[in-house]
Amino acid sequence: MVSRWVWTTLSSFLPAGSAGLIRVAEWVATLQAQTSRQARQIPRKGRPSNKARPQAATAARLQLRSSGRQHCVAAMAGSASSGAPDGPRRMILWFRNDLRLRDNVIVHQALQKIKSKEYDEVLPVYCYDPRFFALSPWGLSKTGRYRASFLTECVADLSAQLQSLGSGLLVAVGQPETVIAAALEGAATGPAANLVLTQEEVTSEELAVDAAVTRAIKGRGRLVRQWGPSLYHIDDLPFGEGCRNMPNVFTPFRDKVEKQCEVRPEFPAPAAGDLPLPTSLPAELQSALSGPLPAWQDLPWPAGHTPEQHQHNTKAALQFKGGETEALKRLQYYLWDSDLISKYFEIR
Repeated sequence: MVSRWVWTTLSSFLPAGSAGLIRVAEWVATLQAQTSRQARQIPRKGRPSNKARPQAATAARLQLRSSGRQHCVAAMAGSASSGAPDGPRRMILWFRNDLRLRDNVIVHQALQKIKSKEYDEVLPVYCYDPRFFALSPWGLSKTGRYRASFLTECVADLSAQLQSLGSGLLVAVGQPETVIAAALEGAATGPAANLVLTQEEVTSEELAVDAAVTRAIKGRGRLVRQWGPSLYHIDDLPFGEGCRNMPNVFTPFRDKVEKQCEVRPEFPAPAAGDLPLPTSLPAELQSALSGPLPAWQDLPWPAGHTPEQHQHNTKAALQFKGGETEALKRLQYYLWDSDLISKYFEIR
């Protein structure tokens, strides 16, 4: 359960259980707001027409940047010829807002599916999606330098951890639907031959990306989303189907959850060899998998809006760095080494 505390408390700068409950409340409230719109999440007018869609044999270009070098990968998106009938059954771990190995549901599921021989190999992927670096309708950057700095630290830490297990992380600058379609090249063919595992998201932009990925891999694999962002699992909340009976005020929400819910056991981190990498990746993808991570200037900043890279202030009371390793260190200090949590009500 330690890692759930990391991602539900440190992410909101609040210690102890109350922060985890606040985080759950935020996610559930968002889910309620989106449930009625999921079936029509992407307006028909925003979908490309059949004529505008690329033909199955048309190669889509994918940018994989490392140290200023740009690699172009021919991604036969939607092409049945991009894999062999007897090719390896591939799982793609599409990391998003869950940049950790410990207590990660998609990592655990991948591990179990490899052990049961349902699939042959696992390719972890992270995408710097240009849409989440774009300017908002009000002219503000969706991702500023502080958020980007924290994010790159998280990605670097995850990549290092995966490499220590004999795996790796394919980090791409590009839209996930293009990257993931390219990452299926060389794998087995068929609607259920390959699997993309990702954490379930609930807000509109993320759901739109989910739909785009589903379309891009149609006929070659399926996208499976798993709940994992909150301390309490959404299915365990005592508020009826779709959380229709959830209180509007936090205190009654907290009281009922604390009395009627239990935190599920955490998933263990994988061990060395648990996530075997593909052996048949195209040369460009293999180079990106084993090469340097994208540099600051390679992130998908809007034209003319590349900010100065953030530098940590050595005089700051807290060096808030990204990554699971740093989060666990902070948790160890706050909960046990300093016992500051015992003074929470006095110092909050």
